[in-house]
Amino acid sequence: LYWRHDYTGLPEKPPDPDNDGTRIFSSPVVADGKVLIGVDVDGQRGHRGYAVAADLDTGNPVWEYQTDVNAQGQVLDDGCGSVWSSGTVLADLGLVVYDAADCHFSNPPPTSETVFALRIADGTLAWTFRPARADNVCDLDFGGTPNAGVDASGHTDFLGAGSKDGTYYAIDPATGALRWSTNVVFGGFSGGFIATAAYDGHRVYSATALGDFGRFEASGQVLCDSANPRDQPLQEPSVHAFDAASGQIA
Repeated sequence: LYWRHDYTGLPEKPPDPDNDGTRIFSSPVVADGKVLIGVDVDGQRGHRGYAVAADLDTGNPVWEYQTDVNAQGQVLDDGCGSVWSSGTVLADLGLVVYDAADCHFSNPPPTSETVFALRIADGTLAWTFRPARADNVCDLDFGGTPNAGVDASGHTDFLGAGSKDGTYYAIDPATGALRWSTNVVFGGFSGGFIATAAYDGHRVYSATALGDFGRFEASGQVLCDSANPRDQPLQEPSVHAFDAASGQIA
């Protein structure tokens, strides 16, 4: 063992594994002498998710970026802000890109249900992409790791991510501006694009999950948007290939 460091749901306090269910789902990525990971607390109140850079030599944190905050930047510790995704390094831009979930089943600012880029050097925010749609208790998280592509000169020329809203979004790597988006299913609690997509330089390939079930049944409400005929418990789980330049379904 070279080093070990616990990244918990309350990192300012001693580790408490008997009462802290924090998990690291993201695969670590190494850049600029740092190990970059996301932290997931899976809705456990009194804890928070975040992104963190650990020193490659010691494992000690170099910086943290707080994702469970309100619009004023105050840490909430309300069980939200989980980062399931691995970090996608954009080496030529000095950025690492993650996306975030939200346990409120909404998408309040600044980082809930967004794709965001951090500067690897210091963990400061470079840009945020927020889809132009509300989440009215449908649980439209981002969970999969963002895809990136580079050209022959090493310049990042593609960035994208799928959401549980059933839409894949292609984003400008330098600014976070939307290039295109393509929706294939309604999505919901157990639907849309949950897993990480694949990118081969020309197309994006991604599979949709089951549909909108698992959250509302106990309360008697079957669907998050029963007035929408596309919102169904099962939404034809299927694999989709998108043209990376246009977003058209290939």
